[in-house]
Amino acid sequence: SWRERISEQLASGSTETQLAIFHAFTEYFSAGSLTPGLIDLLESADGSVRHAAATVLARSSRHPTVLNPSFWQKGIESDRAREVAGWRSWYQDQLD
Repeated sequence: SWRERISEQLASGSTETQLAIFHAFTEYFSAGSLTPGLIDLLESADGSVRHAAATVLARSSRHPTVLNPSFWQKGIESDRAREVAGWRSWYQDQLD
């Protein structure tokens, strides 16, 4: 399915591909079933990917998050880890 292909590209595609998908999400889609993969990308080695994932998640959910690009690109790792943990907890609550 198209969701599986997008999930694969979000997980292992190039940074350029990931950012293009994020742009499409902000324009056309909600995250829906791709939310867990987007949350995982909040821990990407690439700060621009982390920021883009946070932007898509914020626009497609009611969970508040930090949108400051510098937080996701260069912020303190332990602070980012707390934010990711908050996203994981929020998502689990949505499933329960």
